Amino acid sequence: LSFLSSFGLVYGVPVLKRFLGWMPDMLAESTIVTMAAFIITAPLIIHYFGTISVIAIVANFLVIPTIAYVMALGVLLLLIPGFLEFVTTCISCTVWLPLEYFISVVELLSALPFASVDIQPGGMMLTVGLYAVILFGILRFFPDENKKITYLGL
Repeated sequence: LSFLSSFGLVYGVPVLKRFLGWMPDMLAESTIVTMAAFIITAPLIIHYFGTISVIAIVANFLVIPTIAYVMALGVLLLLIPGFLEFVTTCISCTVWLPLEYFISVVELLSALPFASVDIQPGGMMLTVGLYAVILFGILRFFPDENKKITYLGL
């Protein structure tokens, strides 16, 4: 999934920007990045788990602003020696609120009755077919000025 998400970010984001360029920058960036990762990983998630989250894009949009802050402070906590207990406690306390928000959003949205939809996996052929459609869309709509995928021979 990580490889596919990265592929979606590199090749899917420019395609989605062509269609969602009308959105305000602040809203567009997180929405487009989330949608690109979601679209490229959805067939594999359906194939292996038989379910898809209907609210994933909304949930990601709500929690993404907290991730950079939490990760930065987490790295800082790793770098501070353990004997500076007061400093690490203070930093840990500042991480608590964004983490509590993150967890609350995930719990609230996942408890909604329509949060996910069970989909009967259609086997490997359906998964390959969905990826063929996605790849066709990327090849067809990838911005010409950034033609990075010409090495595929298409």
